[in-house]
Amino acid sequence: MNKRGSIADAIYVPIFLLVIAVTTLISYFVWNSFDTGFTQVISRSGNSSVTYNITTQAMSNVGSALRTIDYMYPLMFIGLLAVSLLFAYMTGASIIYAFVSLFFWAVAMMLSFLFENIFEAVSNTLNTTTPYFPIMSYLMNNAHLVVLAWLLLISIVMFTRSKKDDESISASERAFSYG
Repeated sequence: MNKRGSIADAIYVPIFLLVIAVTTLISYFVWNSFDTGFTQVISRSGNSSVTYNITTQAMSNVGSALRTIDYMYPLMFIGLLAVSLLFAYMTGASIIYAFVSLFFWAVAMMLSFLFENIFEAVSNTLNTTTPYFPIMSYLMNNAHLVVLAWLLLISIVMFTRSKKDDESISASERAFSYG
């Protein structure tokens, strides 16, 4: 098992979450524009009302499916946090490295404010799309608090592991070693 968690997870994971949030907003904006234009074309084409109803219902279903990403966003956040905490526990760094981690705390906090500004700029540009994603918008508009909580939890888990925990982890790793 060579995977280890670190304080740097609080930098990389928010970048990932920001990319997902911006991609979601842009995707929904493009879809909504397509849906509006396509519905207008179908209504002017003179097709039967059955075709129009089926098409608009299908378009509405796709739009609803895209909006469910808002409910999946906190689950993705919690899942990434759980994996990060598990790997941070497996790392078990010495308290001496806590002083080095203060540098990562500062960088992560500065980047979190940058992420907030980037998301705010994108959401202001796509202001017709943002109201459909309130949970995602709330988390991204409070990225500094999310990153601070992430750093705090990782630091607590990483730097408070005892010698007894180290011994039990080493024993379990030796028991399952296939070498």
